[in-house]
Amino acid sequence: MRQTNDITITLANPADYPGIVAIAKAIDPFFIYTPEGLLTDDIHVAQSHFHRRWVAKDRADRLLGYLTVSNKMDMGEPGFYWGVIQVLPEAQKQGIGTLLFRHFEDVALPRDRKMLLGMVLLTGQTPGTEFTEKRGFSRKGVSQEFGFDLQSWTPRLVTPQEISIVSLPELARDEHWVEKLYDLYISFLPDIPLMADMQLPSMADFLKMLDRDKSSHSIQCVAVGPERYEGLSFLVRTPHPTVAYTHLTGVRRDARKNGLGRTLKFAAMQRAKQEGMTTVLTQCHADNAAMIALNEKLGFRPQRTVAIYMKDLGAGKLPLNVEDEP
Repeated sequence: MRQTNDITITLANPADYPGIVAIAKAIDPFFIYTPEGLLTDDIHVAQSHFHRRWVAKDRADRLLGYLTVSNKMDMGEPGFYWGVIQVLPEAQKQGIGTLLFRHFEDVALPRDRKMLLGMVLLTGQTPGTEFTEKRGFSRKGVSQEFGFDLQSWTPRLVTPQEISIVSLPELARDEHWVEKLYDLYISFLPDIPLMADMQLPSMADFLKMLDRDKSSHSIQCVAVGPERYEGLSFLVRTPHPTVAYTHLTGVRRDARKNGLGRTLKFAAMQRAKQEGMTTVLTQCHADNAAMIALNEKLGFRPQRTVAIYMKDLGAGKLPLNVEDEP
């Protein structure tokens, strides 16, 4: 527990989750979690990843801000942690964000930390870019989130010759499916802007990712060719029962430009619709013109824009000031 003046920071519990959701929705209208969804997310993520939440409260026990620290996103690198700090709009400019950030660096992070990552909302009430950059973070890019309404959509799949599209449970009939899927996965990761400068995940890390997403395997599709796997589109379930998120869509370089990426996306989305989902979200790096064009052509509509930030902990800490806090 951290206590400074009138603010106390403690580990969150499920009774705090309605307040966390209220703060998130006040800042980000596209925030999809419910209090029940946060609890479900905690239970599943905690099985294989570090995932914690802290809350900042005043003396009247009002929840004014929160911090989430997690390595649940598959970055392919040990020691990489995502942080989320949000403060109730009417409680901003009072030093609460600074206190949460200090707690983030000094208390919340495990000992293997070496890189911090975060996303700053660029649409809405509080961009927060100045706050982030003054704390030693460097902007690595901008990402656009898109949404797709499955309810009125009728899928039309055109599969290239000699290619079959199968789900992960179907793929498991091949005794060498894990090795082939890993070979496919690392073949296109360097082409993803955020991953370009990072170490490729080991087989062990890849297996952890597959195990973590077991509940989503039925909505994850792979393009199988005569000799190898050519591409994949992985959707993942979210804490909202009718919303799926596109974790990754990728195709080998020499198998592109034949519509395979489109077919894979549609195949995974078709399975999601069959399982009762109504919305698919996806995020695309602003520099990835080909994927943005594909998303728009498929019928995805822009929702929110975020800036992606990183901070190398080897660079040392900067002084924390309240004045520039959003």
